[in-house]
Amino acid sequence: MTAREMSPAQRERQKSDHRERGRYARVNPCYVCGRSAGVDYLSHPLTDTLDVEGVGFGDLGLCLCPRCEKATREITTVRAFLEHMQAVMGDRCPAWVQTRLLNLASVQS
Repeated sequence: MTAREMSPAQRERQKSDHRERGRYARVNPCYVCGRSAGVDYLSHPLTDTLDVEGVGFGDLGLCLCPRCEKATREITTVRAFLEHMQAVMGDRCPAWVQTRLLNLASVQS
């Protein structure tokens, strides 16, 4: 066995360590800021419901870190949530956010 090769027992021990410590645990990014929301992520109260304007909120706030959940908790419209996402993410904001905002503006005008 060379220095790079591991015995089956070593390999299993390493896998076990990784599982226990969570090194390779699933990382859920926050939908607003992009940071890791961890495995115990939070969701916006309007997830999968309609906002106060009757627009479907869908999964926009499904996975939020504690900081973003607290910041968005009082937001009651899809438009405000998307504008908040845009403000937080800045240049990193996905193009679909701007597209959805434009679609909401055209529907309401």
